[in-house]
Amino acid sequence: MNLDQEKVKEYIDLWRQKDQLKDQIEEINEQLYELENELLPVFKDGTQRTNIKNIGTVYLHRIVNASCGGDVPGTIPIMRGAKDRDGQPLDWLVTETINAGKLGEWVREFDPKKKLSAEQIREEIRKVSGDELADKINITEKFSLRVTRR
Repeated sequence: MNLDQEKVKEYIDLWRQKDQLKDQIEEINEQLYELENELLPVFKDGTQRTNIKNIGTVYLHRIVNASCGGDVPGTIPIMRGAKDRDGQPLDWLVTETINAGKLGEWVREFDPKKKLSAEQIREEIRKVSGDELADKINITEKFSLRVTRR
């Protein structure tokens, strides 16, 4: 199969256009951040929304998040034993999970030269950690093209 140089050139051109747009978006996001920091105190003080005719409406949006130091000793048993306002246990909030990012890092350590297929990596894991773990880990490969800047 011959490599069509025109298609490669088009790919590089599109990649560069995408980079330029990312730069523009970054600049716009910085401007939005500065304006939001100027406007937010006014909205927090009572202005819930304002409408500029034929342009748009700006409104105050609030999200309440919570976290609980699950890795702090004793936190998980306390959460499992706690109750909600109706007296129902909160144990449904606690789950045991595997950190996918760290798992991916660990799996990639088996292929430092980036030459093994997913199945070959699985076999390397099998040698170290056994069949049970090797068969439970979902290893996928995703390929994409990158362009270097000039």
